[in-house]
Amino acid sequence: MVYVKDSDIETIRCKLSSLGMTRLYIADKNFNKVLFLGVYLDHQFLILIAKGENSWYSKVVFADELLEPYWRCEYIIYVPEGLYIFARDLNELANKIVDTINKLIKRKPKV
Repeated sequence: MVYVKDSDIETIRCKLSSLGMTRLYIADKNFNKVLFLGVYLDHQFLILIAKGENSWYSKVVFADELLEPYWRCEYIIYVPEGLYIFARDLNELANKIVDTINKLIKRKPKV
């Protein structure tokens, strides 16, 4: 297994914040994954960050699409909602996360 270090968590948090993500909270954490709850353009998102053997990956889900008991690293992986993102490094991952979030916001029906 590949571990996500505290410095990696702080790096991705700072990068996402610099790209417009606000109120990033850690909702869940284990040795190789961290799940953030963050706000972007008035939408709440669950953002899973994990490290694989050769790359980083993420899954982004609108927070209101899942009941709060499922806001856990292991559940997020298996729910059908959301989109996966893969990248070589944390910088690329953060940029792709924000791009994906923008796409999700555009696709979400207006209520």
